[in-house]
Amino acid sequence: MSFTQQELDYLASQRLGRLATVQPNGTLQVSPVGFHYNPDTATIDIQGYNMALLLLVVWMVR
Repeated sequence: MSFTQQELDYLASQRLGRLATVQPNGTLQVSPVGFHYNPDTATIDIQGYNMALLLLVVWMVR
């Protein structure tokens, strides 16, 4: 599935995204993240402060 030009324009107009995760006990966590659309891979790439730590914690909680 690819993004329409209207969707790409909307994404380009936004400064922050939200990354939501659910822990095994059902607790939700929502973190603000920077992001950009990568046309080479047709993906939305995210970045943020201590993202490696966040992903490690999410992996460890599994």
